Amino acid sequence: MFITYLEFCGITLSVETDWDAYHDFLNLYLKNFVSSPTSNPGLRIRSLFPRSLANPQYPRPFSHENMRRAGPDAFFDEGRICCRRGNCNIFVQFSEDGSILLHCEDHMRLRRLRSVRAAIGDAIGAVLAKSRLKVHAAFQTHMRLTVHYPLFWLMETRRGLHLLHGAGVRMNGGGIILSGLATVGKTTLAAFLYFNHPGTDVLTDNFLLYDRERIYAFPEASRLNREGIEVASAQSLMDEAFVLGRRYHWVPRKPCPFDAVPKKAFLVCSGRDLRVERISSELFAETALGLNDVVQEFHNYSYIGLFPFAARRSFDTYVSRAQSLKSCVRDADCAVLTIPNVSSLADIRQGILEAVQPPAS
Repeated sequence: MFITYLEFCGITLSVETDWDAYHDFLNLYLKNFVSSPTSNPGLRIRSLFPRSLANPQYPRPFSHENMRRAGPDAFFDEGRICCRRGNCNIFVQFSEDGSILLHCEDHMRLRRLRSVRAAIGDAIGAVLAKSRLKVHAAFQTHMRLTVHYPLFWLMETRRGLHLLHGAGVRMNGGGIILSGLATVGKTTLAAFLYFNHPGTDVLTDNFLLYDRERIYAFPEASRLNREGIEVASAQSLMDEAFVLGRRYHWVPRKPCPFDAVPKKAFLVCSGRDLRVERISSELFAETALGLNDVVQEFHNYSYIGLFPFAARRSFDTYVSRAQSLKSCVRDADCAVLTIPNVSSLADIRQGILEAVQPPAS
């Protein structure tokens, strides 16, 4: 088994896998979080890949007599979960030592490439060179299933840190939240600030963790295509990025400290001109959480949302998220930020800095 230890906000995660290519990918993509081994991790995750359809590595099949339906295409029995999404079957089992065993079968990929293991094996060259999009998707899918979702569940249930779909940067010592739907330019704007304003740290470009007072870094590798790099006026990004599929992936330098008090919060959208319209912190929080529901790409919309049910733990997560976010941005300047469709943000650099730059703290 190959083991990667990852440290997030005071929690050490032990991720075990039986495939070295996936292990190498985790170390590259999450290298800002790789930490020293520990004998007592906060959560142990074991991720197994089937060698073939005829020889799955899942410990034992589900008992259909004892299985109970927990939702659409979701079942559980004796602390185990089976979630079917499209062509993918995800099996989750809770062990007595508190660890989580995950086993994912993508039947479409199994038919085409013999097994998920074979797909991951084929992708070993993708870490340093261009790769096929389907192979890249295998890496991304398994990282989200085996690391991200259990981690966010752990953060929410044990640390009171909630998840928001958005980017986060730190300028002048203050945090900036960039929320909005996909493709509106959150990552592009974060990259622009990082490469064009000295002293800017990228906290995250997709997964923004927050509590009642602060936002926290989740600087996994960020993703931009060539057009996005040109718009962000971040050509130097290509010198430090690795290429997967059609996107350039880059790991921002590790910020220190790893969190910030939000001074400004923006709902980012596209428009004709650069505009800033002030809104209340309550409206920002309610709208940002609504966008979370529209995006539906996080843990509460996947098999991980069944964990509290299977573990016999119930809690009102949405109320907790809303109360925490409203408290977090209570003293922040909140606004709707309209970004025009321009060939380069450098053309409106001064306007962007005047709009987003928080006062020095």
